[in-house]
Amino acid sequence: MVLESLLAASLLILSSAPPVPSVAPASPAPAAEPPRPSPVGSLPSAAPAPVPAPILAYPQGILLEASGSLLVSDKDASAVFRIGLDKVVTLVAQWSAALKQQASGPWIHSNFQGLLLEADGSIVTPDPSARALWRISPKGEIKLIVRDFEHLMTPQGICSDGKGNYVIADPHLHGIVRVTPQGTVTTLVESDLTTLKPLRNPRGILRDKDGTFVVCDASMRAVLRVTPDGKVALIFAGKPLSFPQGIALDRDGSYLVADGYARGVFRITADGKQSTVASGDPFKNPRNIAVDATGNLFVTDPGIPAILKIAPGGRVEKWLELKRP
Repeated sequence: MVLESLLAASLLILSSAPPVPSVAPASPAPAAEPPRPSPVGSLPSAAPAPVPAPILAYPQGILLEASGSLLVSDKDASAVFRIGLDKVVTLVAQWSAALKQQASGPWIHSNFQGLLLEADGSIVTPDPSARALWRISPKGEIKLIVRDFEHLMTPQGICSDGKGNYVIADPHLHGIVRVTPQGTVTTLVESDLTTLKPLRNPRGILRDKDGTFVVCDASMRAVLRVTPDGKVALIFAGKPLSFPQGIALDRDGSYLVADGYARGVFRITADGKQSTVASGDPFKNPRNIAVDATGNLFVTDPGIPAILKIAPGGRVEKWLELKRP
């Protein structure tokens, strides 16, 4: 009886144990993919970028001709335009695919910035897209003065040193360079890259009556004086300046500063006093300034976009409102 009970219990335990899983046979390893042949020859080159439409729609640099007409550089059109007293806009010169090949650059289009008018009517303009300097003849022919990846990063403001050379403010170089008409580039002001002093983000620049240069620095929110041998001294810093971009010399010797973030134009005297010329609406992003013989100010504002006119009393009007294509 006891033996039968033990046998029954053993059978019960065995029947309740889980079944032993069966092991599937291993799958054969996939065959190695045969190596692909390396491409032969060079990859096809991209098609030349189309030349943008010659429409004044993103005004940047501005200067006044003796005739009273305005010359304005345009970022989107890669061009320089003339605006007559009758507000008629005509094309002076425009970037082309041939110029792109001449400077051997990968950029889609050039980005003409500040403008300098020479005695023979030629226009000299820095180009941060190409890291270059161009000369536009009175006939509208554009020729490369220099393309320099060591001394030019994003050249923007330009003026003359009074000896035929060009002095250019470069914000990403954190400095100022001098360029001869033949294209030799040397450094006038070089900043310490650890402290970003004495300049951090120089943009607009002018030559003062005494032969020194005056530059506005957007990051330092300042206006500074630079001697011909490269020594830098502060003229003014702080409010109301927030991001000063363009600077012009007024008839009384004071400096007119266009500030994109403060949305206005401010006056800084040589001894560091400041006052507001005009601010608020309709300014969106004032960029550069030109002054005519009667004291009117013309300001490029690509944020609107428009050419603004400020009368001597401070009244602002959209002198020429533009439309983007």
